[in-house]
Amino acid sequence: MILNDVIMMATEQPRSRAYLQKMIENDMIPNYIIYLYDWEKRIYNSTKREKAFFNIEKSLYDLIIENKIGFTIIYSKDINSNEVLQEIKKRNEKYVIFSASGILKKEILNTNKKFLHIHPGVIPEYRGSTCFYYSMIKENKIGATALFLNDKIDQGDIIKAKEFQIPNNINIDDIFDPYIRSMLLVEVLKEYVEKTKFVSFSQNVEVGETYYVIHPILKHLAILDNNIENIGNVYWFIGLSGSGKSTLANKLYSYLKNKNRRVKLLDGDELRLKMGLNLGYSIEDRKKSFNICIYLAKLLAENGIDVVIAHIGAFEELRNKARIEIVNYNEIYVKCSIEECARRDTKGYYKRALNRELKDFVGVNIPFDEPMNSDLVIDTERESVDNCYCKLKKHVNLGK
Repeated sequence: MILNDVIMMATEQPRSRAYLQKMIENDMIPNYIIYLYDWEKRIYNSTKREKAFFNIEKSLYDLIIENKIGFTIIYSKDINSNEVLQEIKKRNEKYVIFSASGILKKEILNTNKKFLHIHPGVIPEYRGSTCFYYSMIKENKIGATALFLNDKIDQGDIIKAKEFQIPNNINIDDIFDPYIRSMLLVEVLKEYVEKTKFVSFSQNVEVGETYYVIHPILKHLAILDNNIENIGNVYWFIGLSGSGKSTLANKLYSYLKNKNRRVKLLDGDELRLKMGLNLGYSIEDRKKSFNICIYLAKLLAENGIDVVIAHIGAFEELRNKARIEIVNYNEIYVKCSIEECARRDTKGYYKRALNRELKDFVGVNIPFDEPMNSDLVIDTERESVDNCYCKLKKHVNLGK
C-alpha cells in the first residue's frame, strides 16, 4: 500500500533503515523520499540476534531502489538547506516522516507540512537528547513518543507514547533505539490508515524535563547496569513432529549434565500439560505456548542456567522474538521432510491430518515457516543419529 499523503525525509543511518524496513514489512510505503546523501557512510556489521530486530546492513538506498520508491537525492547533510526547503515546498503530500539528525528551522516547519518524529523517550517526562539512557538510569525503563514537530524542543502535539522492555546485552544506539522507534512508527501509521488521519493531542509543556547529551561515564553505567553476566545458553530445537528434535534435545541435555552444567530440559508438549492452561493446538494456542516457552527459557538463562528446549517453533515471527529476548539463543533446526516424518509416525497423526480427520496439525493444515536464520541445521533424514549428535556436540563445544 502506498501512503499517498506521506513522504519521508531521511539520511543513511540505522533509524532510517529500520523505519523503511518495518514500513515495507507492514505494506505501508511512503509516496516519496527526500534522501540526504551522507558522504561519510558507516559500515555496519551485525549478529544474527541483531538481525532479528532489523537488518542494519541493508542500506536505505538499496531499499528505495528495490521497492521502486520515488526519491530525490540531496548531496548535503544539512536538513535546513535551501535545497531541502525547495524540495519540501514542491511536494503536495501533507505529512513528512522525519528521520534525520538535527533541529528543523522555522522556514522548514512553516511549509504547510506536518513533520512526524519518533522521539527516543516518553514525553513529557523525557524531552531532549539521549533520553533512553536517562530513563534507564532513573527508572530502569525505556520508551518512545510519536509527535508532530514544532519550533520548541519536543513540545509538539503527541500522537502516541509507548514503553518497551529493555533487552539485555544489546547495542542500544544502533539496534534497539532504531528498532523501537520503527515499531512505534508502524503502530501510528496503521492507526492513520484505519482512521484516515492522525489523532493527536497537545501536551502540558509545564511538566517534564529537557535533557542534554549524556556524559559518556553515565552512558557507560546505564549500559553496564543492563548487561547481565553469567547468562546461560538456550539451545532451542525446532522442527516438525517426528523430525527427531526431542531425541537430540535429550541427548544434548544428558551431555551437558555429564559436563556438570546447570541445565534444564523443557519440552513443549510437557509444558502444555503441566502449566494447566488448557491450551489446545490452534494457531492462537500454539503461539501462547511458544510465548510461555520464551518466557521460561529467558528466566532460567538469566539465572545462569542452560536450557535445552524441544518445541516445533512453527512461526518465524516468534522465533525472531525469542532471538531478540534471549541473549544466548541458539536455534537448532532439525530438518526432515513431511513424507519422512509421516513414515516415522507410529501414532498415525500425519495420516489423520492428511485425511482431514485431525485439524490444527503443523506441516499439514498449519504452515511451518521454513527457518532461514538458524544457528545450526541438522538433517535427520539424510544423516544418522550418531552423525547428527556429533555435529550437535561440535556446535555446542565451539560456543555457538
